[in-house]
Amino acid sequence: MKICMLLAIALMLFSFVITGMATDGKSGIASEQAMQKLVEGNARFVSNHVAHPNQAAERRAEVVSGQHPFAIIVGCSDSRVPPEVLFDQGIGDLFVVRTAGQVMDDVTIGSIEYAAEHLSVRRLRRSQGHHRGRCCSRTSGQPG
Repeated sequence: MKICMLLAIALMLFSFVITGMATDGKSGIASEQAMQKLVEGNARFVSNHVAHPNQAAERRAEVVSGQHPFAIIVGCSDSRVPPEVLFDQGIGDLFVVRTAGQVMDDVTIGSIEYAAEHLSVRRLRRSQGHHRGRCCSRTSGQPG
């Protein structure tokens, strides 16, 4: 039940959540693992037990030569829903495209295409959710 609730919370975070699942891409993370990392990261955030992974000097040095994110997140521009914080991920883990009003224009689509083509994110998953700010309270574990 708790995992289902956390998965629902993770999927309701943004107007559009697209997780790029690289089964043979550069990240080396399979589809199920990518979603599990997002669910577990959101659970840490909600429970206030964040790990702040991949943020140390070693990680910063590692990503100088390139990025290999395991997920593409197309999310809301709302300053209250930063994907890296809500999913407790670090530098280079997520390829984030933020847009206001659920607008999927040429720039947004071009960014997704870049991640897919040049960063080897192979499959996309889309869901909808963010509705009048409720995602902020749900994600933080506060009553909405």
